[in-house]
Amino acid sequence: MTKISDLLQMPIGDKRGGFTLFVKTYKKRWKQGNIWWQQCICNDETGEILAEVKVTDNVSLGREIKVVIGLIVELDWQNKTRKGIKILQYTEPTQTPDEYYDENLMRGTPDQVRGMCRHGISIAIINRIPADSPVNPTDKLKEIINEWVDFIVTGE
Repeated sequence: MTKISDLLQMPIGDKRGGFTLFVKTYKKRWKQGNIWWQQCICNDETGEILAEVKVTDNVSLGREIKVVIGLIVELDWQNKTRKGIKILQYTEPTQTPDEYYDENLMRGTPDQVRGMCRHGISIAIINRIPADSPVNPTDKLKEIINEWVDFIVTGE
């Protein structure tokens, strides 16, 4: 796998791709013609590199980008010229639905997740009751709410 130390050893004008960079800090963003660029500093265990990334106007870079096409260039940084990488094409990591579900489910304990579901269902029921009617949750209503919570959490 290509590391930042490897990139810094490459000659100016060399094209590389197929490696991942981790964004440490976002810097300025500017438009050049019809193209938006985002300057950032990327790092790994071997060092740091200045990067200029070609982005669409409404997209913010994530913390991890996979370089598809990168060009080793000299970049201006704080009135000095430094070796860096101009990233012409990149992708960001994606998740399968199962990975997304597992990651988001882990944001709370199972009891917390069930409580959030119960809260949402209860609010939906309360909003359908006329304002001048008393709200008295019966045992039957609690049973129905908990059946819905089971269905939402387990899909069964």
